[in-house]
Amino acid sequence: TIQLKGILNGLVAAKEVKREIKKTLELNPRHVGALSASASYYSQVPGILGGSIEKAEQQALEAIKIEPRYTFLYLDAARIYIKMEKYDLAREYLAKMKAIKNPYSRADYEVVDLPIGEKLRKQINELTKTVDKE
Repeated sequence: TIQLKGILNGLVAAKEVKREIKKTLELNPRHVGALSASASYYSQVPGILGGSIEKAEQQALEAIKIEPRYTFLYLDAARIYIKMEKYDLAREYLAKMKAIKNPYSRADYEVVDLPIGEKLRKQINELTKTVDKE
């Protein structure tokens, strides 16, 4: 019973999140935070509940086109490509993130995004049983 309650509460919360993201994108279709949230939503929710890894990819890439200096968007793309088992593309987006000379938020880039990117790179290496030169 407790597990079922947790699942049902999660479904209600996911529906609310989706509604808020949709509302934000209706007001501003170029809102990169909402596009990022939408990409995360579509990549994490099961298909039976409306999730779509392809939709997640489209949303993440659209956000990057709008604001290529937001480094966290490249992490979104890398996570999606890891989920799709497109490891070369995941590596490519991590490398693009690292190459950004003037990130939107230098502090977020250095304190949050670079360490997460390193964890994702290591995850890819474990999944592919490879070692890179970094």
